Amino acid sequence: LNAKWSQSSTVLAGNYMFARAAHFAAETENVRVIHIFSDTLRIMVNGELRQIFARNNYLQDKESYYERIYAKTASLFAAATESAAVLMGAPEEVIQELKSFGYHLGMAFQIMDDILDFVGNAETLGKPAGSDLRQGTLTLPFFYYVNSHANPSAFVDFMAEQRELADEEGEAIWVNTVADIVTAVRSSSAIDAARAEALDFIDAALQNLAGLPDNIYKQSMADLCSFVVQRTY
Repeated sequence: LNAKWSQSSTVLAGNYMFARAAHFAAETENVRVIHIFSDTLRIMVNGELRQIFARNNYLQDKESYYERIYAKTASLFAAATESAAVLMGAPEEVIQELKSFGYHLGMAFQIMDDILDFVGNAETLGKPAGSDLRQGTLTLPFFYYVNSHANPSAFVDFMAEQRELADEEGEAIWVNTVADIVTAVRSSSAIDAARAEALDFIDAALQNLAGLPDNIYKQSMADLCSFVVQRTY
């Protein structure tokens, strides 16, 4: 939606979709599904708040990054696949495998989204490259890039200085700094390292499907795994 609508319209569309999702969850009259929905909404909002509070902290550890993308993205994927299994009356072990499938798929999806923020096309993404970095959000490619430096703290201090300078003399300074960093990240090993982790999550998701009967639904989920790591938007 970012590619076609304004940010405010996109946010409102997202709010509407959540409202519709709440309506559909209530219509199931399934207490477990309603609980999954409400708990997931709590986790997602908490994740977005944690992202705001962690802005401009470029020295977070990888575990903090994983916790954040689980909260803001993978929790929703897991809720969708778990709820579907519950509503179809699947055995508990199948429910848990599909919930885990959603988690692994969601983690891979968000990592690829963070990669695209560096290598994607602004026209298809609906935002310029480096948007997360410009807003002070640490993502996995940048985590790898920062930690490839002999002195990560010194590099982060340089970024903070550029941010302060931009506040005093104009935003163009920060925009140019981010553009230079995006170019450097693209030519580093950081993108491949992040993509390797996304592929690990996809492998885990496919393993979750391994014990399910072979049918068009299983194939569709496997195809979705391929799409997530091959997408360009």
